[in-house]
Amino acid sequence: MKTNTSTVALKALTFRQKQSIAIAVVSVLLMSLGTIAPQIDFSASNITAGLAVLILLFGVPHGGLDLDLASRRWPLSTNIQKLLFCCAYLAIVAVAIGFWFALPILGLVSFMVLSVWHFGADWTDYVRVAHSRVTAVWVLTIPALLHPQEFLSILEVLMIRGDIAQMYVTVSAFVGLTSSIFLLMVFAKHFQIHFVLEVFSLAMILLYSNILVFFTAYFCLIHSARYLHRYTKHINRDTRAVSQQSSMMLLATIVLGAGLYYATGQIGVSVSIYAWIFIGLFALTVPHMVLVERLFKSESSDD
Repeated sequence: MKTNTSTVALKALTFRQKQSIAIAVVSVLLMSLGTIAPQIDFSASNITAGLAVLILLFGVPHGGLDLDLASRRWPLSTNIQKLLFCCAYLAIVAVAIGFWFALPILGLVSFMVLSVWHFGADWTDYVRVAHSRVTAVWVLTIPALLHPQEFLSILEVLMIRGDIAQMYVTVSAFVGLTSSIFLLMVFAKHFQIHFVLEVFSLAMILLYSNILVFFTAYFCLIHSARYLHRYTKHINRDTRAVSQQSSMMLLATIVLGAGLYYATGQIGVSVSIYAWIFIGLFALTVPHMVLVERLFKSESSDD
């Protein structure tokens, strides 16, 4: 009985390499869609809402394991202790949201710095940490270079307007260009096919769609999927328990998000879905990143 060659080849790939292929498939589909139906508006409200749902379902759950992670290093054996942890966690989230509303430009800069540090580990399977962090910088700034007007519109939605918004776009575009040149140098010196494929595919996704589609593809297919895979490999091998905990925290996030959306509407503050995606991710990233940096990396030898 002959073994299917393609099946054997696929099994031989690491999880991380399969992710690069998945991103490549998405980029090819979007390029084909852009060629066949160029009239598609990726900024349409129904598509934006659909992407928000994808981020909620496939992106947020990886942060839902933070209670399980903390319980493995801290004395959270009783329900009261776990409840106190959750309250402290949500309090940090609330403070982060308030900080953004009070000082949006500082909130955005803080989000970018935290994201570079946190997302900067996503390519360490391919390249050294410093190069991986530059790749994270590229992901966060290349949209300003390729879609400056859309980037500016997003800043306006995030309550950052005027000259400071224009300056932020200009600086981000310059950093995006500089990081692109640096990555090309990395490709030439340390060619790694799956790393090149991944970066190129992300660039194609951005060119043929919009910033939110680009970010959703990265956040769900690369960052969150990689984290969940490593978590079940190094921290908790009980995938059923991991799924249950993620689902519970996902439900809590939905309830909290709905409550905040309703509350801001009641006091006359209009906040779009777009804004809540980024502000919410910023707020959730603060306690999540602290836990991951302090606990996950000390538990896992694969960093």
